[in-house]
Amino acid sequence: MRRIALSALALAAHAAWADVAPPPPTPTPVPAPAPATTPPVPAEAPPVEPIPAGPRTYTLDAKKSSFVVQVFKAGAASALAHDHVIHATGMYGTVVLDAADKAAATVDITVPTKSLVNDDPVMRKRFGVEGEITEKDRAAILANMRHPDQLDVEVHPTITFKSTSVQAGAGTAMTLNGNLTIRGKTKAISMPVDVTLKGNTIDGKGTIRLKTSDFGIEPYSAFLGAVKNQDQIVLHVRLVATAG
Repeated sequence: MRRIALSALALAAHAAWADVAPPPPTPTPVPAPAPATTPPVPAEAPPVEPIPAGPRTYTLDAKKSSFVVQVFKAGAASALAHDHVIHATGMYGTVVLDAADKAAATVDITVPTKSLVNDDPVMRKRFGVEGEITEKDRAAILANMRHPDQLDVEVHPTITFKSTSVQAGAGTAMTLNGNLTIRGKTKAISMPVDVTLKGNTIDGKGTIRLKTSDFGIEPYSAFLGAVKNQDQIVLHVRLVATAG
């Protein structure tokens, strides 16, 4: 009888425990929505400055412009010599241009001959000229370059170019015709140039091959011609000018 009572008590306890509901699950926290962001407003491009109508005078910017001559070696002992790069450290002039009539443009440029320096290491590297030249040799080459039988800088202090006409080509291409004067000798030349005009700035560049003998300059020669310069040189010009 005692065993039956204990069994009944156990069943009652189990039933009572079964009637107790399990605790509800802990809810998963929901992350708060990220605050809305405003997309950045793209910066407006600066307005393009209109180019005034009619001819305008542009003054040469000497720091951005360049006048560079490449001189090439020749002769039986040319392996002992060097090619040279000569550039102007000073130049001035003007360009008169009507954007609507580029063929009416005029160019007037002056390069002081004493502003020409030779074989600056930076310029030699820029034009891909190999070999190093000592400061002593550079000074000797400069003296030869200024000599009366070469540029004769005391008698002829400037190199000048004055245009006579311009032919407009496709796009930015143009042909600049004019008179180049070196050592008092003037020769008519035609140089293909590429010209861009943006706002108040004109940027033109071109390259031309010339002969020093056309300007009364006999190519430098030493050791009975075993070491000498070629008659043909290459002139690189870049003109950057701004209108006030």
